[in-house]
Amino acid sequence: MSTDATRWAWLQGGIKPTAKLVLLSMADRAGETHECFPSIKRLCDDTNLDRKTVIRSIKALCDCGLMTDTRKRKGLTGQVIVYRLIGVASRSQNDEFEDINNTKNGTVPKMEQFPFSDETVPLFPDNSPVFPLKESQKRDTESNNNLTKNQSKNLSNNKAAKTSDIDLLKKSGIDEQLANDFLKIRKAKKAPLTQTALKGIEREANVAGISIVEAVRICTERNWQTFNAKWDWQPKQSGQVRAAKQTMPRPDYSDYTPLDENFNNMPAVNGERIS
Repeated sequence: MSTDATRWAWLQGGIKPTAKLVLLSMADRAGETHECFPSIKRLCDDTNLDRKTVIRSIKALCDCGLMTDTRKRKGLTGQVIVYRLIGVASRSQNDEFEDINNTKNGTVPKMEQFPFSDETVPLFPDNSPVFPLKESQKRDTESNNNLTKNQSKNLSNNKAAKTSDIDLLKKSGIDEQLANDFLKIRKAKKAPLTQTALKGIEREANVAGISIVEAVRICTERNWQTFNAKWDWQPKQSGQVRAAKQTMPRPDYSDYTPLDENFNNMPAVNGERIS
């Protein structure tokens, strides 16, 4: 790879972007004589261009005089064309070192300017006026710190909220196991427990004539998130169910007197008496 050829390719203008991509790929594979012979497939892989575009770009580079066909052929089949880049200027090592360390390129000054330092790159403190922080960087840093504090605060608030829910139910006389089960049901239904919601359950329990502990137990057993006195919350007894099914009374035949006195003395045929 020739550094001079790559640098020269970057400086070329007045050509299409696709042609510049091909030229950079060719320069990256050029040798000391600025000759290169990458295959069309290799150029397509380097530039992500299709085969027709690569061939058209090579022809355009040759037409504008940036490279030429040397009439040499390489490869196993002897069909790969060898191109030479035209206009590449070689630089000496000193010139290259001077150009790289030019302050216009944004690199650090030469070490001769820091005779009392043993380090290659000078270190500047964070509050140094040489490289001060931009206002946007300060805002980003402050916002990140505030975000971390807010996240920690929200996490603490969530833990406190979970603890207060248990305490809220315990103050109403509900044991811890029942309180945990009831809170799981409300969480599954996405209904957080609040002081207002608990007062509503207590009010409906008073209307139904039961305690709030019994109301919460009924809600837990029936997978309810709240309690309403108008709902069918009372358990039905088996005797009440049977009584409900008996809609018509059975007739009483204890005082029945047959019209014919000889009815009981008549012969029976097939289990039936003949009149």
